[in-house]
Amino acid sequence: MPSLRGNELPRGHLALLLALSVAANLLLLAMPIYLMQIYDRVLSSNSLETLVYLTLIAVAALALFGLMESLRSMLAQRLSARYDLTVTSALLSALSRNRQIAAPIHKTLIRDVGIVRQFLASRVFVGLFDLPFVPLFLGILFLAHPVLGSIGVAGAALLVGLAIANELVARTPQSSALDGHGRAHGCATQAVERVEDVRALGMGAALLGRWRDKALDAATQADDLARINSGFFGVVRFGRQAIQIAILGIGAYLVIGQNLSVGLIFAASIVSGRALMPIEQLIGGWRQLGQARVSAARIGEAVRSTANDVMQTRLPEPTGQLVIDEVGFDPSPPGAQTRPVLLRASLELKPGRIVVMLGQSGAGKSTLLRIAAGALMPQSGEVRVDSFRVADWDPQQLGAAIGYVAQDSQLFDGTVAENIARFDPGADASAVVEAANRARCHDLIGGLPEGYETPIGEGGVALSGGQRQRISLARSLYGDPPILILDEPDAHLDRHGEQALQQVLTEAREQNRAVLVVTQRQPILDIADQIVVLQHGVISQVGTRSSRATPANAGATTKTVEPQPSALAERRPRRHDSASPGTRPNVRPDAEMPA
Repeated sequence: MPSLRGNELPRGHLALLLALSVAANLLLLAMPIYLMQIYDRVLSSNSLETLVYLTLIAVAALALFGLMESLRSMLAQRLSARYDLTVTSALLSALSRNRQIAAPIHKTLIRDVGIVRQFLASRVFVGLFDLPFVPLFLGILFLAHPVLGSIGVAGAALLVGLAIANELVARTPQSSALDGHGRAHGCATQAVERVEDVRALGMGAALLGRWRDKALDAATQADDLARINSGFFGVVRFGRQAIQIAILGIGAYLVIGQNLSVGLIFAASIVSGRALMPIEQLIGGWRQLGQARVSAARIGEAVRSTANDVMQTRLPEPTGQLVIDEVGFDPSPPGAQTRPVLLRASLELKPGRIVVMLGQSGAGKSTLLRIAAGALMPQSGEVRVDSFRVADWDPQQLGAAIGYVAQDSQLFDGTVAENIARFDPGADASAVVEAANRARCHDLIGGLPEGYETPIGEGGVALSGGQRQRISLARSLYGDPPILILDEPDAHLDRHGEQALQQVLTEAREQNRAVLVVTQRQPILDIADQIVVLQHGVISQVGTRSSRATPANAGATTKTVEPQPSALAERRPRRHDSASPGTRPNVRPDAEMPA
């Protein structure tokens, strides 16, 4: 059975399933007892009345057996649903709280829940509760005759040995096949999610070939696994039938020698078949059991990562002071000869100031903003909000205090109002409208088919890139967060949208909010209090503009910057050597910031 925690499968349900299994297995004894009575009593006495009563009792027992089997299947289905609800809830909580879990495995974990859920609703899982009764049926064979009991024990030992051998031989192919199917599924899912890009770029044939290669590789691995499991299953089927033939043959020999009654021959054959059936079912469902075991282990590891989290003390609401202290991050696997995305990046964000970050593609801007927002944990250095490390904050409290807009603005399946309110079930409608007004998208929402109740996401209204960004901006402003972290929020905006965003950020500064923005456009640069340049994962220049942009000079493309060391650099003076990797290059006094 997969390793599952007690609170995932409630003990009461498991106890009831075991009780139903006890009843079902005991009721199965009605058939061998019936045959034994027919051969040893009815046929010898020619008693029609005895035959009728025995038949009625046997039919009633088998009817109860059918009822027990139905109840077992229904209970297994309920256990499956309970597992899905409990574990998916714990898993989503773990994924939202544990920033160490890599994003690419999120979909794999959700698929793993489905694999375990299907296993729990299967006959293979129910059959596991029949295994404890194998010794009972073998004991009955010994009561019939020690020789028959010995044959049954030898046969059971043989089948158990085959089951163990199946596990040892199939363990590695099982894991490889599951990973192969995951890669093929991920490739297909990615192509479907980006089908418009695929269509526009003419990548359909190439991606189809890529998926086919992965799918064929997964099919080959699955075929190797099926060959192993099918081979063992065939041997087990042959072994069980051979054991029953042996019991019938030896039983007939004992009858000839007058050491056994005729009725016991057929009763022993049925009992031996029932004793060996659970082992046969286990080996027949070994592939499903193996997949569930691997998936349950992965899920358990992800859930356990936050199982020991203590209830964090609720800190005073943040004021907007955010410090990024020598943060480093490298997503490459250990040993890879690649340059880290971030190298000792340091920055200080203060309330009432707008900090704009510039840098070429691949410089690490988005990664740094994800770390600043608490979406990703740095591998070195730390991020502090109001003197407390991000890890010291309750994720829900910190998330409510940060307005974050990612580079690729994603909205979720739901209404516009639900997305702006961050799906808070107790959200105030006036707060949603206020956030939309602050983001200057209230009129935009009014133009949608159902206004704030317009469904978006899966099966909803398709929004343009600019509409998504403006609604994402409203979501970031919901709840009046003191910190705004925006990753190219103007990437899809037209001139009117840029002006609206400029007004939003100016108001945020006036409301004493701390703002960190990545942009490539001039309007945001015109209102910046501080500009930093990120190059190769290092903040190489820190400076302020000599004058604030005005309507008269808003179209200017360059402005002189007075470089000044960051507060962190002042606190930690160190020698900078531009020739040494991982250090901050020197800034020339006459440096001019790119606009």
